Formats: sequence, structure tokens, C-alpha cells
Amino acid sequence: MLKDMNKSFGVTDGFAIGDVVLWSKLGMKMTGVISDLKLVTQGGREVAHADVFCFENQKKHDVLCINLKIITKTDVEA
Repeated sequence: MLKDMNKSFGVTDGFAIGDVVLWSKLGMKMTGVISDLKLVTQGGREVAHADVFCFENQKKHDVLCINLKIITKTDVEA
């Protein structure tokens, strides 16, 4: 039962370096571009993280992949 569970939390599949993404931080929507994807061991589990260069503050952020959404053309046309 528990042996069959995936050991990682979140996935890097579906994301690629160079993707433009959206995420929220303390209620603020942030946008940026993925510069690196990695699995980090935290609490005995592999956790999917992305380094994202943020457009708003021009800084690199370490973001959980589970919090990221790839921005598409329809997201910005609203």
C-alpha cells in the first residue's frame, strides 16, 4: 500500500527551463521564468523545486513546483 506511493512530493515533469510561470506568495501574484529544476530531500522525501527568476523584483526564488502554473497566451489576454 504505502510502498506503491511515489516518494517525491510534486513533479518536475511538465515544466522546462525557460517556461514562464505564475505563483502566489503571501497573497501577491508573482511571475517569472524557470532557470533550474531540481529534487531536494526534505523530511525524508524528495520535493520538486524550481529556481525562478522573478519579473517583479528581479530576484531568484526557490519555489515548490506544486505551486507553479505555466502562463499561456489565454492567461494574459484577460
